[in-house]
Amino acid sequence: MLGVVNVLAGNNEHKTMALQRDNLLSTLITISKQDIQLVRKEAIIALANASCDASVSNVQLLVDAGVIETLINYLKEFNMNSTLLVDHIVVVILEALIHICGTGEETNPTVYCNKLEQCDGLTVLEELQSNEHLSE
Repeated sequence: MLGVVNVLAGNNEHKTMALQRDNLLSTLITISKQDIQLVRKEAIIALANASCDASVSNVQLLVDAGVIETLINYLKEFNMNSTLLVDHIVVVILEALIHICGTGEETNPTVYCNKLEQCDGLTVLEELQSNEHLSE
């Protein structure tokens, strides 16, 4: 898993090659919903890394695969249990969402915003702002 995380943190060429692999995204999304916390965390970081500084086409691929919903659901679940929420994971997820939304402004602003709203993303982000367990 660590290898996938590192490749998806690389440049757009590496991201594109990895994202074109059959079932990689669906596998990462499936893993991000499992009970094994360490594995889930790595899958979330891999998805967030794939989103950060990704090309427009890669962002579209990620959005179509359900990455917005997956990242928000992770924040939603662990915002309720703040002891499991680690600051650096939140930062990586937020950076990914910022890049996705920024890319969406250029290409599909209403589609990306709607996806964020449909999964209660705005509420989750607002709740996260008031989470006393996270550092400033």
